[in-house]
Amino acid sequence: MRKSLFVLGAAFAFALSLAGCGGDDGAAGPPGPTGATGPAGPAGPAGPPGTGTGGTAGSPDGDLSGTITAVTIDAANNQKVTVTFSLKDAGGVPVVGAEAKNFEFQVGKRVPASATKPAYWQSYINRSDQEDTGPVVFIGGPERAKPTAVAGSPGVYQYTFCTPLGAAAAIQYYGSGVPESTACAAVVPNSGAITGAAWDSFKGTLNLAYDAAATTRLTIVGRDGARVNLVQDFVPSALPALPAAASAQIVTTASCGACHAESSAKRDKIIPGESGHFSRRYKVEVCVMCHNAAGFDPATSTAATWKTLDLKIMLHDLHAAEFPQGDSFGGVSNIRNPNANVAGLDTGLPAGARPRFDGAPGVINCRNCHDNQNPKVLPFQPTNRAAADKTAYQTNASQQACGSCHDGTIGGTPINFADHFGVQSDNSQCALCHGLDKSANVNSAHTTPYSTPNNPDLYPGAKVSKYEILSATVPDPLTGIVTVKFRVLVGDTAASLTPINLKAPPPGICVVAGCGGTTPAASAAGLNLRLAWAKPMGVNPLYGPRITEPVDWNNWAGGNRQYWNGPTAADSMGANFRMYDQPVSVAIVDIVGRLSDPEAGTGYHTVTLDQLSDPKFPVSPVYETLTLKAVALESYLVINNYSISAESVMKSVEGSTARRQVVDIENCDTCHERVGFHGSAGRANNADYCATCHNPEITSSNLWSGSSAFPKYGATVYSYSQKPNNFKDMIHSIHAGALRKENNPADPFNFIRGNAQSTSGGSGPMVFENVIYPARIYDCQTCHRPDTYAVPALPNLAWSAVDATQALGTANSAAGEASVVLGVYDPLKTVRIGPAQAACGSCHNSTSDKTHFMVNSSALGESCNVCHGPGAVFESHK
Repeated sequence: MRKSLFVLGAAFAFALSLAGCGGDDGAAGPPGPTGATGPAGPAGPAGPPGTGTGGTAGSPDGDLSGTITAVTIDAANNQKVTVTFSLKDAGGVPVVGAEAKNFEFQVGKRVPASATKPAYWQSYINRSDQEDTGPVVFIGGPERAKPTAVAGSPGVYQYTFCTPLGAAAAIQYYGSGVPESTACAAVVPNSGAITGAAWDSFKGTLNLAYDAAATTRLTIVGRDGARVNLVQDFVPSALPALPAAASAQIVTTASCGACHAESSAKRDKIIPGESGHFSRRYKVEVCVMCHNAAGFDPATSTAATWKTLDLKIMLHDLHAAEFPQGDSFGGVSNIRNPNANVAGLDTGLPAGARPRFDGAPGVINCRNCHDNQNPKVLPFQPTNRAAADKTAYQTNASQQACGSCHDGTIGGTPINFADHFGVQSDNSQCALCHGLDKSANVNSAHTTPYSTPNNPDLYPGAKVSKYEILSATVPDPLTGIVTVKFRVLVGDTAASLTPINLKAPPPGICVVAGCGGTTPAASAAGLNLRLAWAKPMGVNPLYGPRITEPVDWNNWAGGNRQYWNGPTAADSMGANFRMYDQPVSVAIVDIVGRLSDPEAGTGYHTVTLDQLSDPKFPVSPVYETLTLKAVALESYLVINNYSISAESVMKSVEGSTARRQVVDIENCDTCHERVGFHGSAGRANNADYCATCHNPEITSSNLWSGSSAFPKYGATVYSYSQKPNNFKDMIHSIHAGALRKENNPADPFNFIRGNAQSTSGGSGPMVFENVIYPARIYDCQTCHRPDTYAVPALPNLAWSAVDATQALGTANSAAGEASVVLGVYDPLKTVRIGPAQAACGSCHNSTSDKTHFMVNSSALGESCNVCHGPGAVFESHK
């Protein structure tokens, strides 16, 4: 375009020059052709920044991300700190308007370890705090203020701390009355002056002097609807350098996210609470700024003795006391020394320091919090974490850390450090015995018989075991007789597993009673083959449709359990009836003589369950109607007098449809580490196998029906009603225990299992009403596989039994309680609810919820999916 204008201009100038010579040249000729387009010109100046209107800028409300981009310290102004940071919304758009929001700004230094204290973070900014009429205590406290927007840079903000770092030692804390604190009174709330013996004893230990060479941390926490945690570590003397890696990552946020995750898709953000203090602070690096050796709890302190808020002590205490939650289970086999055959193994160890029966982390799996290696958590662990931080729990033994569990409150005798192998006045000699390569190192003290990602070391004498089923076949459906090919592998590690000969096991491994060990009666292994199936279910005109091709286990016409029912008198448990809903069992100890010799090179045994006395699948014509058929291998071997179970395994019979997979056990293990129940934790780490027994036909473990009154805690009498034990219903209800009770106090998830008078762990009252789920209970993929939790519309999903009283032939007694009347068990009379109500009703159990379910359910089926199914207007948990 530029060139064409130049040509036209030149022609015009030439014409003028001709005119200047005089004479008339006649009329103007036609314009010439347009010239070629010239090159683009230089870019013009940038326009002014946008105003943030029209949805072009991010909002300061909700989940934000950001970066601390610069930190400066003004030495001429008594070391005042200015921080520059940027904010973006969830879509990555720069946030404007955050200058109207309050944020919490905190800065502190890393105090090196001494003989009396492990290394800790010390906030330069501190305040006094008080609760009700309790003592006024000392605690770290951020400045609460609004930042300034940086002109011309949308999403960029600055804040200059009110507290000069050089004055921190003189101020000590806000509320002290020191003149320097007056200007900051509005940004650091406090409770006035601290006095008393505890303060007099503590104040001399404070280390608040500014140190330009110290590792220093600056944190920013959002308030007023702005949810963000920013953390930056640096060394003042090395500024403006801002290292990418955080310092002293002894515990990581991702490790905490194993149980307390913001979501299953984002485990590097924790959310222990929905609002207030906990919801604003979701990074461990933020927590330690106040929860350190110089922070105290106003709620539990006294004037003479302050209770520490040190994170390691507080969390050790809480987790030791709360896992498993005491009201839920009791007495199921302890997996540390289940047979109690090895003398001295548990001597001096408090019960709280032993692995829990269900593998909950408690305080034994140190790595669970310090360096979680679960496959679902590992991708969120920081990649730039120092190697020494990962092993700090093993190398930095201290009275503060160890004494937080070994204090006598969990069980056993507290450590008396004044008489612990001589006088231990401080931490200076801990490593002599508890160092990495020493006789009582931390790892060896916290081992179990089971190797897991967060507890890989085995207790002396224990082994790693694994079960495998290569094939399960039924050549002749007219008999239903199954042939199984399987093997058991044992080794010192998972990498050294070797098949063992079950007919002639190695020394120390028992398959039959009396094969070794110091207590022959306890030497019999519990290893079992189990047969499970699904059979078409008959018509129940009141409680569910006919299920012609069930896709859930029911084991009808096979295995059975017995119901106990009767009056509350301890000497009379009444009559019993059989409920046909359990897999049938074949104990390896009973058929070991019929196993084939191990296959050369592979170690597989083959066995055909061909004797009439052996359990087998239902025979023709029933066998041909079974929709699911599988063989499982479960329970334990006795290895060096330990009952050690491998993960249960299951194999569908050749040609049979496998049951749908719903739960990913690795999801369960993020919090439970290793799930094992029943008989020395023999049913282990396989949710698919659990569902064979915990199927839609089972209620209250099929040992108690109806409703009866028994003690709950001590002398308190509670009325227990029958509850579904179908796996999804039971697991949902257990994890929602406290929520369920809150929604409907008359319908907590408590029930009687077996003999109500029993005090053993596997029988009696099962109380789950106080179980608190540690993450977001509506985040279904915390447990589920993707696309497995939508409200169902399938007609072949089995309905869940909720009350078998009618099926047992019961009638109401004069006292209004169910009592057994001798009769014939009729499963068609069992009261059932639909699969959607059974799942959703585990949490949504209020009266209005129950009414809603009833209105949308009939003997024909459920209509829940119409409104709550995939793509529906009120799609659930999408």
